[in-house]
Amino acid sequence: MKKSLALILAAMMVAGTASVAFAVEPSDVRMGDQVYVWDTDESAYIAKDKDGTVEYGDKIAFELTDEAGTAVITDSDEVKNLKAYPEYKVGEGLVAEKPTIVYKKVYTAPVAEKSHYELKNDPGVVTIGGTSGLAKILHDADSSLDGKKIKLPSVIATLTDEEIVKALGLTGENISEVLASSAAKAALLTHIKAEGTYNKVVDTPEVKGGKAYRYVIELQLKDSTSTASKDFFGEMYVGRTSNGAKDERALSFNLTVSNDKDDQTDADYFEVKGKENWVIDFDDSDVCDIEFMSENGNTSYALFTVDASGQGKENVGFSVKYNSEIAAKYPEANLEFIKFTATPTFNRTGELWIYADEDSYIYEVTADGLKEIKNAEYDESAEAWYIKTRTLKSYVTSDVELDVTASSSSSEDASSSGTSSSNPSTGGTDGTTGGNPGDKYNPNTGR
Repeated sequence: MKKSLALILAAMMVAGTASVAFAVEPSDVRMGDQVYVWDTDESAYIAKDKDGTVEYGDKIAFELTDEAGTAVITDSDEVKNLKAYPEYKVGEGLVAEKPTIVYKKVYTAPVAEKSHYELKNDPGVVTIGGTSGLAKILHDADSSLDGKKIKLPSVIATLTDEEIVKALGLTGENISEVLASSAAKAALLTHIKAEGTYNKVVDTPEVKGGKAYRYVIELQLKDSTSTASKDFFGEMYVGRTSNGAKDERALSFNLTVSNDKDDQTDADYFEVKGKENWVIDFDDSDVCDIEFMSENGNTSYALFTVDASGQGKENVGFSVKYNSEIAAKYPEANLEFIKFTATPTFNRTGELWIYADEDSYIYEVTADGLKEIKNAEYDESAEAWYIKTRTLKSYVTSDVELDVTASSSSSEDASSSGTSSSNPSTGGTDGTTGGNPGDKYNPNTGR
C-alpha cells in the first residue's frame, strides 16, 4: 500500500513538473512575412514589400502570426513575456532603437479578386458551316468561312475582347482568318462571353481594406540626409529568452534603406512632394526644373532651375515646418518658412523662385538667426522671390520688415524695426506667369 501510494505521489510530481515546464514554453507566436511602414497621415502601419525599399527615419514593423501563419496576433496573452531579438547581418548602424513588440493599428489595403475562366464544355475543333452550335453561329455571321476550323481556348484570363483574342491566337487552326472577318469576330466574342460557355474560377478572393489593431515588432530607423542607398538585412527572433527565440522563430528580412525617389521619369523636370529627404539622380539631366510642392501636389512653394550636368545624386528634400524659435522673436509678423534639409550645393549657379506675396520680405535663416539676402529680387511675373544661388538653404518670408539683428541678440519683439532684408522690388527675370501656389511657374531658361 505504501509502495503504491509512493508511486502515485511520484507520478503526480512528474505531472506537476511537466505542467509547469509547459507553461513557460514560448507560445505559438511565429514571425510572419509581412513588413509594414508607419504612415503619419493614416496613423497606421502600411504594408510594404518584405524585400523592398524603406526610407531613412522610417518606423517599420514586422508581422506576428500564429504557428500556422494563418492568423495575426491580437491577444495580449499570446505575446505575454515575449521579446524581439534581432540578429543584424548588415546595417545595424541604421537602427535607432531596439525592437519592441507593440499593439498598433495596421492598415490593410484592399486586394482585388484574382480569377480566370475555364471552358465549360469543350466542343473540340469546330468546322464552320455546321447546322448547330458555334459552327452555325459563325456560318450565319460569314458563310465565306465555311470549312475553316477553329478551337476555343481552354483557359482565358479575363473575358475582355483583348484577352479573348490573345487566348484565341494561341489555339492555331484558322483563327486568324476568322478574326479578320468583323462579323465573325463579333459573333465569336459574343458566344465566348455568353453565360454558360466559360466558368469563372476564383484564384484569390477579394479582400476589403481596413484598419485593425494587432501585435507587431516595431523598429525605428535613424534619420539621415544621405544620398547613398544601404542594405539592411538579417533575422528577427521572438521568444521569452534569446536562446529560446532562436530555436525556430526567425524572420529573415532583406531591405534597402534609401532616400532615392525612383518614380522620376523626366530628366528635365522633377517634383519634390513634401518630404524632408528626397534624393534625385541627375545623371541624365542638363538644364532642369525642380518644383517643391505639398505632398498632395496642390501647392507649389518654390522652383529651382539649374544646369545639373554631371551633378550625380543630390538630396533636395525640404520642409515648410514652422520655426517656433524664430517666430517667438517676431510675434507681430506672419512668417512662412521653407528649409532645404540637406542644404544641397550644385556645381553651377541656379535660379530659385520662392512663392510669396508681392509686399513680403525674405530672409535667410541661419544658426545665428536671420540674415539679409543681398541679391534677392521680387519677380512680379512669377509672384515669387528670385535668388541666384548654388546652394539651397533655409528661408523665411514675412509680411512685415524684420530687424535681423534682434533674431540673434535677444528674444524681444523685433518686428517692423531696424535693418531690413531686400525690399520688394519690381525687378526679376523674364518668364511665363503662373507662379501662384498650386501652379507650375515656367521661367525662361533659354532652352
